[in-house]
Amino acid sequence: MRTGSEVTTLDGTRRDSIVEAARKSLSLFGYKGTTMDQIARMANVSKGSIYTFFTSKEELFDLIVQETVDEMESVLQASVTADKPVFLSLHQTLSQVLQFRQEHELLAKLYHEMRELGTAAANDAVQRVEERILSFIERLIREAVDRGQMKPCDPRITAFLFMKFYIALVVEWSERNPPLDNETISKLFQFYFVKGLA
Repeated sequence: MRTGSEVTTLDGTRRDSIVEAARKSLSLFGYKGTTMDQIARMANVSKGSIYTFFTSKEELFDLIVQETVDEMESVLQASVTADKPVFLSLHQTLSQVLQFRQEHELLAKLYHEMRELGTAAANDAVQRVEERILSFIERLIREAVDRGQMKPCDPRITAFLFMKFYIALVVEWSERNPPLDNETISKLFQFYFVKGLA
């Protein structure tokens, strides 16, 4: 007969294998292409076992998106160094987040699904990710303005412009032109946002 702690450990292991299988399925097939039957097969559990831990595919997806957002936040936190000039920190943060976004299989699949299929769940997940990025950059800008390292500005609009600038140069530019290297992007960022055009 199993003890309570053995049952708890077994349940935790089974729950973890369900989450990992769901993450793998979502990364391979996207939200629309992932089913609870598929997750059960990949986790080597019965479909009913999934419902022991999660009420729906949406709840499971929500957990995985939240874990991804938290992982991305850790990457963002690690990219900020107090002794660097603010614009260099912003450049490194944006560079890190776009690299994370491109290399993270689940995020890459969700961005693709949002663009190609317009799946509402993928769209909502992408918006959650981008909102966290925007809030993080906005906080960096607020702190820089408070320390006198940046001119007073609307931190939300400025964060939005910085983020869109990077997405445009890294993703959209390279769809039609040869990709820009990180040093060139940094110089363009300095030129347009630090020195200004005038």
